[in-house]
Amino acid sequence: MSRAAPLLAQVAVPAPLPEPLTYRVPEVLAGRVGPGVRVRVPLGRRQVVGVVMGMATRPPEGVRLREILEALDEVDRPALPADLLATVEYAARYYLAPPGEVVRAALPAAVAPGRGAPPRRKLLVPAGEVAADPQAALDRLARTPARRKLLAEALAGPPRTAAALARAAGVGAAAATALLRAGVLTAQMESVPVPPPPPVDFPVKPPPHLSEAQARAVDAFCGWLEPRRYQAGVLYGVTGSGKTEVYLRVAERCLALGRPVLFLVPEIALAPGLSRALAGRFGEGLAVLHSGLSDRQRHEAWQRCRQGRTRIVVGARSALFAPLVRPGLIVVDEEHDGGYKQEESPRYHARDLALVRGREAEAVVLLGSATPSLEAWVLCERGKAELHRLPERVGGASLAEVEIVDMRKEFARAGEDRPLSARLAEALEATLARGEQAMILLNRRGYTRVLHCRACGQGVGCPACSISLTWHQVGARLRCHYCGYNAPRPAACPTCASPHLADVGYGTQRAEEAVREVVPEARVDRLDRDVARSPRRLGELLGRFARGEIDVLVGTQMIAKGHDFHRVTLVGVLSADMTLEMPDFRAGERTFQLLTQVAGRSGRGERPGKVVVQAFRPAHPVLAAAARQDYDTFVKREWHARRTQHYPPDSALANLIVRDEDQALALERAGSLAARLREAGEGRVAVVGPGIAPLARLRGLWRVQILARARKRSRLATALARAVAPLRRGDGALPRWLMLDVDPQQLL
Repeated sequence: MSRAAPLLAQVAVPAPLPEPLTYRVPEVLAGRVGPGVRVRVPLGRRQVVGVVMGMATRPPEGVRLREILEALDEVDRPALPADLLATVEYAARYYLAPPGEVVRAALPAAVAPGRGAPPRRKLLVPAGEVAADPQAALDRLARTPARRKLLAEALAGPPRTAAALARAAGVGAAAATALLRAGVLTAQMESVPVPPPPPVDFPVKPPPHLSEAQARAVDAFCGWLEPRRYQAGVLYGVTGSGKTEVYLRVAERCLALGRPVLFLVPEIALAPGLSRALAGRFGEGLAVLHSGLSDRQRHEAWQRCRQGRTRIVVGARSALFAPLVRPGLIVVDEEHDGGYKQEESPRYHARDLALVRGREAEAVVLLGSATPSLEAWVLCERGKAELHRLPERVGGASLAEVEIVDMRKEFARAGEDRPLSARLAEALEATLARGEQAMILLNRRGYTRVLHCRACGQGVGCPACSISLTWHQVGARLRCHYCGYNAPRPAACPTCASPHLADVGYGTQRAEEAVREVVPEARVDRLDRDVARSPRRLGELLGRFARGEIDVLVGTQMIAKGHDFHRVTLVGVLSADMTLEMPDFRAGERTFQLLTQVAGRSGRGERPGKVVVQAFRPAHPVLAAAARQDYDTFVKREWHARRTQHYPPDSALANLIVRDEDQALALERAGSLAARLREAGEGRVAVVGPGIAPLARLRGLWRVQILARARKRSRLATALARAVAPLRRGDGALPRWLMLDVDPQQLL
């Protein structure tokens, strides 16, 4: 009598391996192991948690199989539901990413180990008498410089662990221990909000009246929900046209049909506003998922999704992997935003994977934007998605009037490079005199862009990157915005020792100072990554602005999208053409999107809005189209240019970066790789390079770039797989010196 064939499972493990590993399923686990289930398996000398990607019928030849040790989920309630597992498999193939890395991205860190919720942490806070009189405490209790720094950090920020507090203060952990023992700091257990039980039914708040365009879009999208099949739509609505209300109406219908809903936003800052809108309409039965939550909070939200205790999920990029069972609606708001692209392995694009998950789940996918990406526009042109327009603002409000100021003339008049033109300063004074609010956008943080030597002409650069250091007045440090290197301001030029160093250019800190000079009585604040280091701080600042406690908000692109402040009637844009200088084929599209989006923050209430755009090239076609908020003219011109140059979305593109401390070795390796790519492409894949990357050196490594493109994605994927195959190490992983990015969003 022949023995039964062993039951085998293919498991994606947390290692950079190109394929899942095959394990034997022991008899005791028969019936408990299936696709999407987390399992504990041996890997080398350690035990790891992986996910079963599928079952196998034949063992690989010449390999002694090891057994699965433990199943961590029930087969009927896997960690990755069927539609999500298929999406993960697609992402691994398409982005040439190790399946274990994609699985790791799909599971919160606290979930991957497979145990219960992580323990609550001990957080340090100032003792009561210290908090009551901070200055006295600093003078009396913190006796060493390290302890003073740490106590000052504890007084200024939120509760944190001892390690996190010491790290933020730039001191050793011993200082935290000493202050804790002295009673200057006290420990409290981390407080984790317990989510309310899911309501039996969502209390419905009376919705506003729909415009004709909104009603047409809602009817169309709700009609797609009924057949329970995949359908993609693009909702192109000018700023303030009520896209969110369309989402809410369609979500209401989807929930009524018994299927959950997934909402994606491009960054954490936009999640609270959308969450409030959803809670106001449907109650509190929703989950929020993003990297700004603690491990425990993410674990609890994830478990609620998996157990079917929530029907709505809101979150940033990683929320795409929420374990909802067959979602019926996936909304990708601000779909054009680059924040949907993961810039570290696995380098996936959440918007594109949302379409894949929608197809696998037989769901409706809505891509919404006031400035749809060329990728979304081409989907509609090619019949793969249906376009619906909201051409007017809700209530008949007009779009803000846009005025472009020629900064060449301003420089000639003033004789110096000033952050605020006379026209913008005048508009700012008038706006505040009327009791209204203003926003000032400059997409560059810091005080000055670079310290420039007037003797030798060199800028003070980062020792590890091909980038100038930015001077930050707050903290009095020069900082590299790529690797994090920082240093005090030098007394002399590092190149020629000349003492004649001049500040050139300006960032948000200098712009904030300039606003205070123009309107000294105004309440001015700044929003950039130096200020908003946590979602809590970000939410507090935006809340103050929404309540009218801030008159002028100066910031980077963080202020440009998704926010709805009805008292804002003036938006100023500084150095509007700065992003056009980037060596990237998407530079024009990004500039148009940023200007259109930030212009949309003005005049959203009852009063008309004004936008003042400062530029040195005021007649540039991109700026002219953005000033008119003329998307159709822009996209047709841009699409013609992309087709002429064979850039995406006309073709598929991959960016390969070879990195090494030795520039000659990086060039040699890149040359060999480019030759293999040309051979593997068989004349159907265009290979450009190798050449030094625009950002030539980063974190001490030289960077050599190769671009590969093909008219068909399948051809490019095949060529890439063949070309990199000889480079794989003994364990199948790619070498650390190679970075491979499919569908790159930037080419630096």
